[in-house]
Amino acid sequence: VLWTGTGVLVWGGLGSVAAATGAVLVCDANGIPVAWESLPVLEGFAPRFLHVAAWDGRRLMVWGGRNPSTGAALGDGAVLDMGTKTWTRMSATGAPSARFGAMGAWTGDELLVFGGGDANSPLLGGGAWRLSTGTWRALPSAAPAVARYQGLAAWTGSELLAFGGQGAGGTTLGQLQRLAASPPWHFFRKGPN
Repeated sequence: VLWTGTGVLVWGGLGSVAAATGAVLVCDANGIPVAWESLPVLEGFAPRFLHVAAWDGRRLMVWGGRNPSTGAALGDGAVLDMGTKTWTRMSATGAPSARFGAMGAWTGDELLVFGGGDANSPLLGGGAWRLSTGTWRALPSAAPAVARYQGLAAWTGSELLAFGGQGAGGTTLGQLQRLAASPPWHFFRKGPN
């Protein structure tokens, strides 16, 4: 569920019928619900729950999740432009491994996907998908990060905060983690010709 500024956007999830569908509960200027507006369907895009979803002010971004019919972790994503009502698939090149229950956040420039799990265990690391280029880059997976899925995440403007969720063996995690998710800076020194 995401707030668009004018309505509540709902996409995916579990229900009596598994479908890759959604709708927006449109609200008036006072925030009072007016009507539901269906979202277009992307043919061939698997239904899912426990996916990452983000809103950039104009577009819905969806990535990963778990297929309700097969239980398989998903490793694909798509973007719905609400202005044109058209879907565009995200590139799979450089994307994180398939996962569900990942933590996600919109940075204003990138969709962050971190942690999550597959059928066997919680995962470390993840990826950052840049809207302007449609490309992925890897996020760090080194210590002191703790593998977790179904945690909560928030973007501070400079780092991703991860809290809660489940770790290895189903243990409940309560510690806050901070992830510096900015791309690395490289400094070069020009030598003599």
